[in-house]
Amino acid sequence: MSGRLGVLGLVALGAFALLAWVAAVTAHLEKRQAVRLEAERDRRARRLEEAATGLGRLAERARALGRGLADGAPLRVLLEEGAGPARRAGAFAELDRELARVAADPAVAAIAVETAAGEPLAGYDARPGRAGSLRRAVAAVQAGARSHQPGATPLAVEADAAGGEAALAFAFDVPAGAGAVVVLAVDARDALRACAEAAAGGAWAIVDGEGRALAPTGAALPEVPGDLVARGGARAAPPDAIVAAYRAGSSGLALRARLPAGSAEEVAREVRESLALLGAALVPVALLGLGALRLTLVQRTLRESERHERFLQAVFDALGDVLLVVDAELRVSHANRAASQRLGPGAVGLPYDAVAERRGAVGPQLEAVVDVLREGAPRRGERVERDATVWQVAHFPILGPDGAAQGVVEVARDVTATRRLEQQLVQSEKLSMLGEMAAGIAHEINNPVGVVSMYAQLLGEELRESLGPEAAALEQVKTIEEHAATVAEIVRNLLQFSRKSEGRRQAFDVRRAVERALAIVEHQRMLRDVALERHLEVEPPPEVVGDEGQLAQVVLNLLVNACHALDGQGRLEVAVTRAGPDDPPPPGRVFGEPRGGARRIRITVRDTGKGIDPAHLDRIFEPFFTTKEVGVGTGLGLSVSFGIIRDHEGCIAVDTAVGRGTTFTLDLPASPGEGPRPAGVSA
Repeated sequence: MSGRLGVLGLVALGAFALLAWVAAVTAHLEKRQAVRLEAERDRRARRLEEAATGLGRLAERARALGRGLADGAPLRVLLEEGAGPARRAGAFAELDRELARVAADPAVAAIAVETAAGEPLAGYDARPGRAGSLRRAVAAVQAGARSHQPGATPLAVEADAAGGEAALAFAFDVPAGAGAVVVLAVDARDALRACAEAAAGGAWAIVDGEGRALAPTGAALPEVPGDLVARGGARAAPPDAIVAAYRAGSSGLALRARLPAGSAEEVAREVRESLALLGAALVPVALLGLGALRLTLVQRTLRESERHERFLQAVFDALGDVLLVVDAELRVSHANRAASQRLGPGAVGLPYDAVAERRGAVGPQLEAVVDVLREGAPRRGERVERDATVWQVAHFPILGPDGAAQGVVEVARDVTATRRLEQQLVQSEKLSMLGEMAAGIAHEINNPVGVVSMYAQLLGEELRESLGPEAAALEQVKTIEEHAATVAEIVRNLLQFSRKSEGRRQAFDVRRAVERALAIVEHQRMLRDVALERHLEVEPPPEVVGDEGQLAQVVLNLLVNACHALDGQGRLEVAVTRAGPDDPPPPGRVFGEPRGGARRIRITVRDTGKGIDPAHLDRIFEPFFTTKEVGVGTGLGLSVSFGIIRDHEGCIAVDTAVGRGTTFTLDLPASPGEGPRPAGVSA
């Protein structure tokens, strides 16, 4: 009895295990059925997208050829009022050559050029003996083009004929608003055949930008959800169907379809047959083990793939350069963090031309990517964006097993700062050379000035001996000697102002630098009728740390510029003041960053001259920028002055108004050894 119960228990246990095994196998096969259906949906969706992409490429090709023909010079001459016979004959000949060039494209089927009144100017038909649907498509577009508003979206028409011909035709104004039209049709049989094959077994239609069905002839518009139409893509529709809407590039056309995702009956029959075979199997445990092993391997593969994807994304994000990966369909498949910061989020999945538009470089960049995909060779170059940023761009192909490019990696680096530094280096070399030339010229002037002074002294001695100490000629000789001394003083100051100085840093009274500059300009004729005001009575002495000669050079540049602005009349004021941490900043636009201590020494040069145009204010410290006439200024004075003040840890403020004058304020840190402003002492 107990033995029978043991056998029954074993049988019940075996039956339970068998039922559990069958249930597990059934669930596995049902899951497999769902996976198969999903894979079939994805495959059909990809084919639909590929067909729409091919149609878009054909449409873009037609639009580029037609637009280039419409914008050409020959048509503008033919439509120009008053063009002479010889000029029109030349334009017709040039138009024939343009038509021959465009017609050489194997995709072009027909071309027609007409005036607004319907007068034909030129034409081309790939099959002159069989007008067929291609000619009817052109005629339909011509009729619509003559009535559509200038600047409207180009028209697209599809026509089927007994010969199986089909065409895409576009109309273009010549030029926009001139009243003439160019119609260009391309053979679309292969593109529409690909759409039909991709949507086999379902309903499909090519629609224009207003949602009208253009192909096949008489096709009903498949029902597609509105959000899918706006966004594009494909979606499963219960129980086993798929709805899709894909744009054909930027042509305004789109492919819509509703079709079965696969044969559910075929998958179900496979499930029943597999269950029958598995039910008769003698080794269910082994089969279950193999299924579990396979599932484990699939899960492991998925985990490895996800880990590898995360690793690559981390590497991409660590790069400081902008990195994009573009697939063969010209869509962005990957973007690193720098690209998202530069181009904005959401770049992945967008067409490349839409991403390039954000940078204002659609044409050149799109052309570079297409060339790399076609040639399979890397390309490098530079581009300048709308905000004047300079980018160094490299494109590298992603090669497949067959050696063909399957995608493109774009790496862009911002080299704006590098290019500016290179330009500044060139300007620095020019400044150094000019400084050496100035020093050499000053030395050369010294020699004849010394000779003049020496002979003036000799002449004076001879006149005293021959005519006596009261001779009137001695006064004239004295004048010559004094002016020679003045020239020598000017030359010495020029030598001190040259950049060949060692630039020693020591504390000095800024008033000495101002006086040195004033001593030079006071001898100039430009100050003869100008009222010069000095406000240098500052106690204790206002000291800064730096090079006295260089600071005098800056003040001299400002004084000379002020004299030019005054043009011989007006008032020129030079002042030295102190400023503490509680005093407001100097008035006007500040160039440079003030550094050093909170106590400041300020040198102000104010004139009542012409003032500076606001359009020029941002450029006044650029090397070689000048608004003076040729031969009057080199554009180096303010550039050198700004460099000197920056080396002294100061800044320059410019307060100006056209017609009211300009005020330059040199703001420098006071010497550390200078104490605080004494109470009761005016700045």
